[in-house]
Amino acid sequence: MTFLIPFRSYIPKKYQLKYKLRNSAKAGYVEGLDIGKTLILEEKSYLLNTTFRLRKIEDYYKVMDNDKAIINKLVKAIIDYNRALEINDRNKLEDPKRFKFSTFQNYSTRLKVITEKDYLE
Repeated sequence: MTFLIPFRSYIPKKYQLKYKLRNSAKAGYVEGLDIGKTLILEEKSYLLNTTFRLRKIEDYYKVMDNDKAIINKLVKAIIDYNRALEINDRNKLEDPKRFKFSTFQNYSTRLKVITEKDYLE
């Protein structure tokens, strides 16, 4: 499975499913990766060979230097989501800071295969 994690400029600081790159210009927000809006790439041909330019070159290095931590954070979020589904934890599933607006609900069946074995060392 290939996952796509989008960059966002205005992620609420209290939002839990994020990887912070820096504080945003807007008070109460951060810029970074929005783990809660992760997509599953169905087919490699959907990717376009267009150039994407980050606002700061430091973002590229921060993401590349912390790739394992980011992947492990995604895996942890998916495992937490799967557990919440399994026990029908309404507090987590309906919490806007957690899974209420997450794309995970679109992939519930496919995400069940993600387990602790998927953590990177």
